[in-house]
Amino acid sequence: MLGPFVISRYTPGSEVMLERNSRYWTTDANGSRLPFPDAIHLDIQQNRDIELMRFSRGELHLINTVDAGSFTRLAQQAPSQTYDAGPSLESEMMWFNQNPNAPFPEYKKAWFRSKNFRRAISAAINRADLCRVVYFGHAQPTAGPISPANRFWFRAQLKPHVYNPEEALARLQQEGFRLQAGRLCDRAGQRSNFASSPIPTTRPASARQRCSSRILPPSESRWLR
Repeated sequence: MLGPFVISRYTPGSEVMLERNSRYWTTDANGSRLPFPDAIHLDIQQNRDIELMRFSRGELHLINTVDAGSFTRLAQQAPSQTYDAGPSLESEMMWFNQNPNAPFPEYKKAWFRSKNFRRAISAAINRADLCRVVYFGHAQPTAGPISPANRFWFRAQLKPHVYNPEEALARLQQEGFRLQAGRLCDRAGQRSNFASSPIPTTRPASARQRCSSRILPPSESRWLR
């Protein structure tokens, strides 16, 4: 009961209705009690295409999140109604599974524990390409999980790892990896072969899935598959 609105109705998977909290104590500069709206109706929309269509028709006043592809389409349809406000607090990262109980061979866990191996993979990822192709230019590479929008924690002096296939190969060679019959193998002869697994979604391919499909594509990586 401390916020400006209270839930008056909730229909699972459909809607949330918020009503003005008559006991909310905050006022504006003129002494008028806040909030001004009597109610807010929140639609729970599972289909992003329908959500964008309703927004374009004026049936919705606000969308809580808009991916880069949707923003680009909206900007093309109604440039006067769209504005890129800069970085959000969201970020995309890739994690190496180092859980001792993970259901894959020990030799792969040894790869993931190796700093040189992890740095090699990092050097082999073309972040600028991902920002350009996957996010339509509405993203920028960073040096960690903290977005530039988080001005308290973001450190501008840290620079993202630059795409450098030569560095990647050199680091792998330091770890004992070598080419055998056109395939990269570790010092024990195990072939390098691992997969990235984006979070499943019922929506069309998400940015995370598209990033995953472009990390180390065969056309750009002759030495790691």
